[in-house]
Amino acid sequence: MISLCFLNLTRLELRLPDPSTNPYLLLATILAAALNGIENKVEPDQNHELPDDLWLTGRPDEIKVLPRTLYNAIDELKKDTKLTESIGKEIVDAFIAKKEFHWEESLKEVTQFELDLVNSY
Repeated sequence: MISLCFLNLTRLELRLPDPSTNPYLLLATILAAALNGIENKVEPDQNHELPDDLWLTGRPDEIKVLPRTLYNAIDELKKDTKLTESIGKEIVDAFIAKKEFHWEESLKEVTQFELDLVNSY
């Protein structure tokens, strides 16, 4: 995580992504999100102090959770009209098609983890 604060007035936080990320699409999406925030005067979400036993007590409704699967992430991307407008429908459609292919391919394989899980019963 890179966090920069200037005179306690501005905060920029960039959480480093997965190393397999396409660096060109990454930069384009970061710039698109920043531009959207500036143009629309988007206020960042407040910081949340999460209790250690959060998953035992249930997730508070006000805390947004990232998609848990590639399938869910693709679904969220399809809904993101601002990003599509910013970097181009052709790019987003090609990216979605590739990731849907990856998802479908992953469903064809049984992983060692899954075999071990079944054998543990």
